[in-house]
Amino acid sequence: MEQLIFKTVFLIGVVLQFVIRLRYNKVSRKSQLPVRASNPMEFIFSVWAFSGFYIIPFLYIFTPLFRCCNYGLPLGLSLPMSLFYPFGVWLFYKSHHDLGKYWWMGHEHSYNDELVTQGIFAWVRHPMYTGFFLIGIGNIFLLQNYFAGFSTLVGLIPLLFLHLPREDRHLAKHFGEAFKHYRSFTGKFFPGRRKAGH
Repeated sequence: MEQLIFKTVFLIGVVLQFVIRLRYNKVSRKSQLPVRASNPMEFIFSVWAFSGFYIIPFLYIFTPLFRCCNYGLPLGLSLPMSLFYPFGVWLFYKSHHDLGKYWWMGHEHSYNDELVTQGIFAWVRHPMYTGFFLIGIGNIFLLQNYFAGFSTLVGLIPLLFLHLPREDRHLAKHFGEAFKHYRSFTGKFFPGRRKAGH
């Protein structure tokens, strides 16, 4: 019974993520930012991540695939650890909310006229990636399967090691000293040591 509840929680979180994305995709479109030129490697990373975040878990939940690789964890461990999942979804929302029109998916960073340093971004430079990481940790306990449970963390790998550095280079190039200063008092994924006056 608890597995059904855990899977339902996962699906509710997925619905919320898609609602958030659709909402802020409309906001960014209204800002009329120029669309970035497509990059084949970036497309591959996106497919990899989407498969890990959604396709593999959905195959596990709705088909017999991967069920040979289930594992069982005590409820006393699964229940508290699964709370990482809703907190990750909240960070996903908070990141979009605080970025507002500057949230980009297929838009050029270089056309942003403001470096966002308010809200959650006053503490963490990449809270959306932190949200994905926490969602991935939560999934280990919600989807107790060696494929589906770990697929989000595996899907996150190319984003962290290939996409994120490119994003940082964009910001450093466009905002220069402002981004360097911002980086000095914030953490990359978790709150950094803030300087006086920040």
